[in-house]
Amino acid sequence: MRRVILFLIIALCLDLFYSCKTERNIDKVNLYIGTGGYVQAIPGDISYDSIRDNAATFPFGGLTFPGAVVPFGMIQLSPDCNTKGFGWSAGYHYSDSTILGFSHMHTSGNGMGFGHFLFMPGTGETQFEPGNADHSDAGYRSRFSHAREKAFPGYYSVMLDDSKVIAELTATKHAGFHRYTFPKGQSDHLLIDLVHGLGEWANPAAASFSIENDTTISMTRLTRNGITTFMTAIFSKPIAKAEFQVEGKNTFGLKEVSGQNVKACLFFAEDAHPLLVKAGISFTCKSEASNNLLAEITDWNFDQVVSNARKAWEYELGKIKVRGSTADQQSMFYTALYHSTLTPFLFNDVDGSFLAADGKKHSNEGFVNYTFFTLWDTYRTLHPLLTITQSNKINDMINSMLAQADYSSDKLLPLWCLAGKNGFNMAGYSAAPVIAEAIAKGFKGFDAEKAYNYLVGNAINGGFSGHAEFVTKGFVPADKFNMSVPKTLEYAFCDWNIAQIGRALKAENAIQFEKSSSNYKNLYDSSTGFFRPKLSDGSWRTPFDPRAVSHQFPGQDYMESNAWQYNWHVMHDVQGMIDLIGGKEAFCSKLDSLFDQPTYLTGSYAADVSGLIGQYAQGNQPDHHAAYLYAYAGKPWKTQERVREIMQKTYFNNPDGLPGNDDGGEMSAWYVFSSLGFYPVNPAEARYVLGIPTFEEAIIQLPDNKKFTIKTTGLSHENRYVKLVKLNGKVWKSIYIDHKTIVAGGLLEFEMGDKKLNCFQ
Repeated sequence: MRRVILFLIIALCLDLFYSCKTERNIDKVNLYIGTGGYVQAIPGDISYDSIRDNAATFPFGGLTFPGAVVPFGMIQLSPDCNTKGFGWSAGYHYSDSTILGFSHMHTSGNGMGFGHFLFMPGTGETQFEPGNADHSDAGYRSRFSHAREKAFPGYYSVMLDDSKVIAELTATKHAGFHRYTFPKGQSDHLLIDLVHGLGEWANPAAASFSIENDTTISMTRLTRNGITTFMTAIFSKPIAKAEFQVEGKNTFGLKEVSGQNVKACLFFAEDAHPLLVKAGISFTCKSEASNNLLAEITDWNFDQVVSNARKAWEYELGKIKVRGSTADQQSMFYTALYHSTLTPFLFNDVDGSFLAADGKKHSNEGFVNYTFFTLWDTYRTLHPLLTITQSNKINDMINSMLAQADYSSDKLLPLWCLAGKNGFNMAGYSAAPVIAEAIAKGFKGFDAEKAYNYLVGNAINGGFSGHAEFVTKGFVPADKFNMSVPKTLEYAFCDWNIAQIGRALKAENAIQFEKSSSNYKNLYDSSTGFFRPKLSDGSWRTPFDPRAVSHQFPGQDYMESNAWQYNWHVMHDVQGMIDLIGGKEAFCSKLDSLFDQPTYLTGSYAADVSGLIGQYAQGNQPDHHAAYLYAYAGKPWKTQERVREIMQKTYFNNPDGLPGNDDGGEMSAWYVFSSLGFYPVNPAEARYVLGIPTFEEAIIQLPDNKKFTIKTTGLSHENRYVKLVKLNGKVWKSIYIDHKTIVAGGLLEFEMGDKKLNCFQ
């Protein structure tokens, strides 16, 4: 009981120490947003009709984690509670009541996992098996309560109820720092599970464990995808005894063990002090793991590392300061900004060396290397946001993408890329819009000609299914390839982006990509008003149901979406899309139908199709820009209505507060942009469409002490429409604002009113 009281006192003191007199942006972050949520079924080959009346009982949600990390840090030290389903891609779901332990790497908002090097403090005898959530006393996992859990950026703590251990975590860029306070009179130990992992990283092929001296250990973990991770950990107390389990057999008295399934339990001399653990990771070699640790955590001052992490987050979250609206809206905004400052993350050692796609260590090549490029998700809003808030990192990120192609055998730029492993899991060659945007916005710290050549080569020879037919026929035929509609639309969009780079470089072959960027028109059926699947002979596939969802299974025509949701995916030629649908009035009427349709889905179940308003799905990416398209058709007040509706109906300040999995920060970046009042419908145009601001004032801090301020007057429930816009004191009549205007600094003013009107005429 005394330990519980002490823990609560410590938590209260931390609150008082860190919050001071005025609440800072960091104090508004709610790390539990996105950690909850449920779906009706496990994603798979099952129909909506078969689960129509089912309750939402399967954990899913935002797939975020509440643990300790610094901005874009390689270490994400966070609790893992389960590994049994997609809902635990980040290791943690708010519905959990037991914890397996604390692993050192995670991905935010996605399904690939990591979960390297699980540490679990305990007392009593060794238990090498985790046990299950219903019988935590039969394993090393422990029960916990959210009432005795605390998380803020850079820090996480929890009371483990079974052992009464207080666990605290913090992190630097390349190292994790643990502080474990054990109850008196117990046999203190630390279980290290090298079998544990998350998602596709839960398959150890080999592992090793070595006691280097009485306070230092080193470990390796090779997963079946061919990536070895190295760790060095140093303890504040000497190791008194070590027990191991290798391939299910317990051993004692050894200093080194290796095998496919390796676990260790270390016992420490009992004293009144907490056990401190410093753990550094590298993907290149054992010595670099040690170097990373020693370079970033030089002493045993845990609270100082917490303070340093907090300062790093205060700096990042201070790049946008908002005033006004509700406390919940401010919390949601700063949590969204936090989540959009995690990805891509560092993937080099402190000396600049990194693991390349060829599986070899490469020395410092003059740029900071990053990984976790989930580009089909993030080209839409995350990367555009980073060009404003992280302009000093854009060149490094593009160089990291080029290095992926440089050292890979297939010379492919990132598609869905983590730790040098690339994958064709979504349609399109989505490096194109990210690189085209960087060039259009004036970033010059990378080889644009090399990037263009890679993009051209990837498009033509990269093995993208149906691409040859896309070129020769003008569309991807549905009788030969799955996801034919998204592939056609994504290829057309990506080709437009390649063409823009080619034009800037005066490349002769740019014209062929400009031409193929219009191929989207070949799948538009004016009789139904949809982009729909077409067969090789030019006929439409029948029957056709625009509500029918497809996942990515053979013979299916869409991708985590249906015809309604992919019907607006022509960001590079919105006017051409408006003309296809029949002009501005018909276009707006069709958009209205998207939002006003019954929320009734058919076809194959896809948990990603969530956050539904009618047939609009905020929980996945294909129609994220749809609400902003009204402005192109002369009805900006409808954009203002719909954007506000989406924000109010699908984002909340609670664990179930994201409309879908965050996908590396994409869902969060959408909220940041929409709260500010402008949005990157087509990022490589280097301009933003004006929407509706959420706050009375937002100040974006820019390099060289420049600021771009957004002020809103008269905003209320009644005054929901933009009456007048001014830029630097002058009336502004364009629905767009250029990127260069924002980064130059200035003042954008919105005057609100209660009338629906087009103030841009």
